[in-house]
Amino acid sequence: MTNLSGNLSPQQKVSVACDGPQGVGMDILRNALDKAIPEGYKQTDIGVIPEDWETLTLDKFIVSTQLGGNYKNSESESNYPLIKMGNLNRGKIKLDKLEYVIGNVIPRDQLQYGDVLFNTRNTLELVGKVAIWRDELPEAYFNSNLMKFTFSDKFVSSNLYVNLAMNSDRFVTDLAGIATGTTSVAAIYTKDLLKLKLSLPPKKEQTAIANALSDMDALLSELEKLIAKKQAMKTATMQQLLTGQTRLPQFAYYSDINSTEGAVEVKRKGTKPSELGEIPDDWEVTSVASLCEIATGSTPPTNDVRNYGGEYLFISPADLKGQKYVDKSIKLLSKEGWSICRKFPPNSILFTCIDSTIGKCGLTRNWTTSNQQINAVFPSEKINFDYLYYQLAYAATRIKEQAGEQAVPIINKTEFGKSLIYRSQHAEEQTAIATILSDMDNEIQTLEQRLSKTRQIKQGMMQELLTGKTRLPFDKIADKE
Repeated sequence: MTNLSGNLSPQQKVSVACDGPQGVGMDILRNALDKAIPEGYKQTDIGVIPEDWETLTLDKFIVSTQLGGNYKNSESESNYPLIKMGNLNRGKIKLDKLEYVIGNVIPRDQLQYGDVLFNTRNTLELVGKVAIWRDELPEAYFNSNLMKFTFSDKFVSSNLYVNLAMNSDRFVTDLAGIATGTTSVAAIYTKDLLKLKLSLPPKKEQTAIANALSDMDALLSELEKLIAKKQAMKTATMQQLLTGQTRLPQFAYYSDINSTEGAVEVKRKGTKPSELGEIPDDWEVTSVASLCEIATGSTPPTNDVRNYGGEYLFISPADLKGQKYVDKSIKLLSKEGWSICRKFPPNSILFTCIDSTIGKCGLTRNWTTSNQQINAVFPSEKINFDYLYYQLAYAATRIKEQAGEQAVPIINKTEFGKSLIYRSQHAEEQTAIATILSDMDNEIQTLEQRLSKTRQIKQGMMQELLTGKTRLPFDKIADKE
């Protein structure tokens, strides 16, 4: 007898199985299937989607592809900024490491608003990034490791929607599955890419989804700009307050009583020369070692697994990410590992001392340990430790220069201890400066937490909207594009 079940839908296959002579529990199975696929939805080979959505291979709606130009380029500015694979983030373009074309450009390689770019080559981890160009610069071009898509008007109303869909978790996983090559050099070939599938809603719904998620992107962008502005303000404030170039009003004047008339004379404090330039005449330049005890971290034997995997912090340079307080570590020690390590008390300042990470620092709240790539400065009554943390953070670039041009730059404990910092001789001024900078840090941290939460919300919206689990009233939403 001919087997027809291969041409049946999942529901029909269940019906065939349940209606046969051996069928048992037909109603239970049918009810389970109904619950798995809600009314108005259908099962496809890339998941459950609304009935009025289509599942298409990319070659059905990508009508052409174009690789960028093979340009010589450098960091020296020219009239032609060049977008390379390193400029693609998931979904958007980043311009922090921009390079420029040397020589002439080809007009067809100029980016236009809404162009969707695909990273054809990179490391195995980074290949396959998709981003959309939204006129981040007045003029820019793209190079030969990037591919530009042109979409069919029949299926696509919003390039932004396709950009979002190609950055969904499912599609990113599919892209990883067709990447070929080594960890350091990998590629995704066009013929494999165009066989992948994407679900497309009706064109009006594409636009509605793109607009909703674009509004979230705008909010994220404004938060990122605000954080960058606050960080720049903090950097400028550190430069002024930690060098004494700007004095807080309550510490900027001497008050003397005139011995003959008994009047109070207010006189602005002056400056004096030092190893670090002009400083207030009631400040000093001093070494870190003159103020605090310094120790270098240690690592328990790595060949003994009993030393690791517990709950005790073990700080490495990778754990110092610019935050003031270090409360987490990638590696954790067991009680055994903790017992044989050098320990640092609360309010110790951890300062990286080797390789490209020199100068990263953080402050501990609790007892902790670190590896030997970190110097720890212990608490002392000679200086406010918040104030010392900010002084070391400000001095990081200057300290890093002490490492010289070695194969592996390093600042040993002795050299680190000789590092010079500015020090107000008034404990109250140290505290006041540290408080201002701490308040700025707290404000930035609050904004960063808000940014992280907003990103999570956007990710949740993408999961709901790009799979059709949540539908927008797109007939009532005016096109914004």
